[in-house]
Amino acid sequence: MCGVGGQMNLWMVQMLLTSRHQLWTGGRRGWRIYLLVVRMTCLMLHYPQQFQNFRLTFRHPFKDMIKGMRMDLKKSRYKDFDELYLYCYYVAGTVGLMSVPVMGISPDSKATTESVYNAALALGIANQLTNILRDVGEDARRGRIYLPQDELVQAGLSDEDVFKGKVTDKWRSFMKNQISRARKFFLDAEQGVMELSRASRWPVLASLLLYRQILDEIEANDYNNFTKRAYVGKAKKLLALPVAYGRTLISRPSSSGNQSTLG
Repeated sequence: MCGVGGQMNLWMVQMLLTSRHQLWTGGRRGWRIYLLVVRMTCLMLHYPQQFQNFRLTFRHPFKDMIKGMRMDLKKSRYKDFDELYLYCYYVAGTVGLMSVPVMGISPDSKATTESVYNAALALGIANQLTNILRDVGEDARRGRIYLPQDELVQAGLSDEDVFKGKVTDKWRSFMKNQISRARKFFLDAEQGVMELSRASRWPVLASLLLYRQILDEIEANDYNNFTKRAYVGKAKKLLALPVAYGRTLISRPSSSGNQSTLG
């Protein structure tokens, strides 16, 4: 079915069987998730050499992604950022980690493999935090609040304030802090883009620039993410493409090891 010969590793078989047993009970959504697992397994078989070197690194994020999807079915509050970070890792950070073997690391890069993976993780976290901040109103109408409960309290806000959907000075102050945090993750991610293979730098940087602009649009909407959906217009999207391409031509992989980690 995958068009690739050879035997599937035992752990791949176990993962497929486990995901089928656990996720089919989720009805149509569970079936879609199972198909995603099958496709990702095919991807691993299509790129055996890339995944061979990163097998141990890859295995846990793959399973964690499934864990995050299951978590989303039963959890609708997060008491602090540590809890929210874990959720973001499960549903998006894992995607960043799993993308590195496909994107490839530049042979000219002197950065540590760990730092490249950390940057990929940061991009996944940044994207998910941006999704959360963009969709506050939509999630609230479904009874979900993907915001740190303790930080809401510190800002003088409550779940009821989120459900009411009224933009106040307290809400603006709270959102400024949330947006600032997301931007820091984008900055950490940006430092690792140039360490990727030449063919991968442009699309990854373009997606980073485009997604980060959603935060700008939330600000432009006066932090009203209750009834206004922040989106990047076509003109800005088109402009981001040559900007990203130009930066990939100017920048080069690091000449010395990057030892930073993102925690």
